Amino acid sequence: MASREYCCARLRGKFSIVEFSKRAKGTAGFKFVGNVSDAQLKVSEETISVEDYTSPAGGLHCSSTIIKEVMLEMVLNCTSPENLAMGTLGDGASDNVAAGAFTALPLVAWPDSIVVLPKVGVTGLVVTPAAGGKPYVLGVDYKLNQNGGSITIIPATDGGTIPAPTVTAGVGAANIAVTGNFSLQSIVQFMITSGKEFALYFDAVNTMNNNAPVSFELYRAKAGAADGIQLITKAVSDIKMKFSVLRDESKPQGTVALPLSQYGNMQFGLTA
Repeated sequence: MASREYCCARLRGKFSIVEFSKRAKGTAGFKFVGNVSDAQLKVSEETISVEDYTSPAGGLHCSSTIIKEVMLEMVLNCTSPENLAMGTLGDGASDNVAAGAFTALPLVAWPDSIVVLPKVGVTGLVVTPAAGGKPYVLGVDYKLNQNGGSITIIPATDGGTIPAPTVTAGVGAANIAVTGNFSLQSIVQFMITSGKEFALYFDAVNTMNNNAPVSFELYRAKAGAADGIQLITKAVSDIKMKFSVLRDESKPQGTVALPLSQYGNMQFGLTA
């Protein structure tokens, strides 16, 4: 017969996530978030106590403790567009920008400065005067930077021929136009939501108990802004997330004999 032991736990597994409203309506399912190197459920309490004034020794006459807040803290090692959008209170998804092209896009380009193109990985780039005319020469008038998402204007002192833009009433006028192609890519727009609500599921095993199956589910949790997203680091970049655990009122509360949580559950299976 299978054994049941709960001495030690060291869990390993996959965290998945889905928007709470979509799961409630059955319009989307859980998606794997990638490698998670740390995940902790933290419960904070609020205690109100009344001293015992009837006893010379003092002590407590009564005390009441309630849960003040429940937080799930996670370190996401996968910097996917979806994870980045969640951590920046933004919006975005993998491959949400189809391959395409831009034509004669006017830009303001100052000599010896970087000009940002509308997409990354641009190929077939052509730079011309904004008013039209002979194209400028790559390597003479401008350089295409390493990610293919920007160019650097070569100044006249180094042989460049792109003139400085004119400024009228404090506004610089476009002096170049760019045309180019770009491949399938992803974009994340930062800080455009107030924090989405998600459901989370952890499909795990306990490596200290013969890989006994464990599952953990939170029905409803609101994402807060990430506590740090490294852009340059000696280590591997990660996304430190915090979720406020909320009550899912669509779940039944159950009875005294069979209590049911409106927050989540954790299930432990038998060892093999």
